[in-house]
Amino acid sequence: MMNLLKGIFFLSLLVMLVGCGSEPLSTDKKTSASVSTSQYPLKIKNVSSNMEERELVFNEAPERVIAVWQNSIETLIALGMGDKIIVANGLPGGESLRAEYQEAYQKIPTRSLRLVDRETLIALKPNFILGWYSTFSEKEVGTTSFWQSRGVNTYIAKTSAPITSRYRLEDEFQYIQEMGRIFAVEAKADLVVSEMKNQIAETVKKSVCEKPPTVMIVEVTGKNFRTYGGKTLAGDIVEKLNGKLLPSESNIGKENLLEANPDVIFVVILENQYQELNQVFATVKNDPALQSLSSIKNNRIYPLPLYLIYCSGIRSSDAIREISKGLYPEL
Repeated sequence: MMNLLKGIFFLSLLVMLVGCGSEPLSTDKKTSASVSTSQYPLKIKNVSSNMEERELVFNEAPERVIAVWQNSIETLIALGMGDKIIVANGLPGGESLRAEYQEAYQKIPTRSLRLVDRETLIALKPNFILGWYSTFSEKEVGTTSFWQSRGVNTYIAKTSAPITSRYRLEDEFQYIQEMGRIFAVEAKADLVVSEMKNQIAETVKKSVCEKPPTVMIVEVTGKNFRTYGGKTLAGDIVEKLNGKLLPSESNIGKENLLEANPDVIFVVILENQYQELNQVFATVKNDPALQSLSSIKNNRIYPLPLYLIYCSGIRSSDAIREISKGLYPEL
């Protein structure tokens, strides 16, 4: 009997050690960033202003780029293509840039929050425009067909377009890797994506024996909240990190938040709030009506800037890091 009990004990211990310390299958090995395999003409599938699938053809890497919105600007800079950008539009404030991108950003000839008018863009003779679905309209820079008729390729970040009901981290990986192909720096783009996958795998590995924390992601809308569920990029990252998103309606009141009482709350900070991030975050964290929440009592409520979780591109790695820290602060 004693030998049997000892056998059961050691078998149980072995299962715990394997379960909590095994190498994650999804971990990617890092690759060299010095090799390019792009071959021109290069074909990339994208969408038009009318949401129709189309094929872009690149005979060479773009040299004169209009980059609209933060993901476009930062992703190109991260891939070493900052010197190809002649206009950077839509950045709510330089302070939201990564510190290591500041120097390259300041070298871009034209930088502004407001979009440059179409006539000026035509005069600048770009050969590639990178932006969101909303960028390519008659009211903004012009439609994709307008620019295509002038021999200018345009690329719409797919996560900015209403073409799917679910947004995933893999969409951002595809975006980064397609930029790598277009600019002939695939190895560098693949390395960036590999590192993000490793971030996920490492957190999952370290937290496998932790109880999955319950989570809600909210955006302040007056006296109520908009929630981000599993079909959003933020929700997808939480679930990939083994967080447990609590089900809810898309819009909830304070009483619903109190009833759900999640272990962790992430408060989304919108682009027009970046400079007032601390003040906006404090309106939730210090709200007298919400002080009974476990997340507030345990100081597990965190701000989450929109640029990390919407068309995030290269900043997806920051989203993974910040969400990981919020879910598992002890790791």
